[in-house]
Amino acid sequence: MTKTKTLRPGTAAAIAAQVQANMRAWNAREIDYQEFTRRQRAAWDPVVGRNRLHDRVLAVLNRV
Repeated sequence: MTKTKTLRPGTAAAIAAQVQANMRAWNAREIDYQEFTRRQRAAWDPVVGRNRLHDRVLAVLNRV
């Protein structure tokens, strides 16, 4: 049995995971452009105006 790590909503890791999932869906052509932009905006909205969180999300994305 594999144990999966549950990410708390609103954390840098959770936001980065959502952004990555959106990119994978877009690259696999599972979603159209409008859905992709809607999901990306929804993922990034909590980060806007919060410089420290924004920097942490980018740091997580750069590690992948």
